[in-house]
Amino acid sequence: MRDAKEPLIYSSPRRKPGSRSLKTLNSGFRRNDGNGLNQRLPKGFSLLEVLVAFLVLALSLAVVMRIFAGGLDNIGAANNYTQALSLAESLLDAQGRESPLVIGETRGETRGETENGLDWQVTVTPYQDESVGPEASAQPLQLVRVEVIVQWDKERKVPRSLSLSTLRVAARS
Repeated sequence: MRDAKEPLIYSSPRRKPGSRSLKTLNSGFRRNDGNGLNQRLPKGFSLLEVLVAFLVLALSLAVVMRIFAGGLDNIGAANNYTQALSLAESLLDAQGRESPLVIGETRGETRGETENGLDWQVTVTPYQDESVGPEASAQPLQLVRVEVIVQWDKERKVPRSLSLSTLRVAARS
C-alpha cells in the first residue's frame, strides 16, 4: 500500500515500472500508484469541453462582429456629415459672391453620391443690433445674417442636420 505522504509517480509506457519520472496527466502516460498497477491516463478533451470551447469562441466572435459593424456605421455617418459640411460651406460662400444677397429664403435639394441625398435651405435676414441707433438706417450698407441648414437621413425618426451661419455686408434695399 502507498504511504499518504508519498507522491504519485507517473511513468512512461516505455520505461521500466518503478523508474521515477514525473509526467503530465493528459500526455498519455501511465500512472504508477505504488502497488505496481499501471493505469492508462485519458488522452484529449471530452465532448463537453469541446462544446464549451466552441460556445466561448462563438460568443467572442459575435461581440467582435458587433464592434466592427458599429465602426462601419460610424464611418458612414462621418462621411455623410463631411458631405453635408462641404455643401453648407460652399452654399454659405456663394451667397453674396456668385449671387446677390436677397433677403428671404431659398430652398433646394442636392442629390449626389449618397443614397439618401442632402436637402438644404438658405435663409438671409437683416441683422438686428439694438446698440445701433436710427442713423444706421440712413447708411447705404447693412449687415445681413446668412444661415444654411443641411438635412440628411430623413428616414430616421430624427433626421440629422447641420446649420452654419455668418454675417455679410449687403447693399440696403
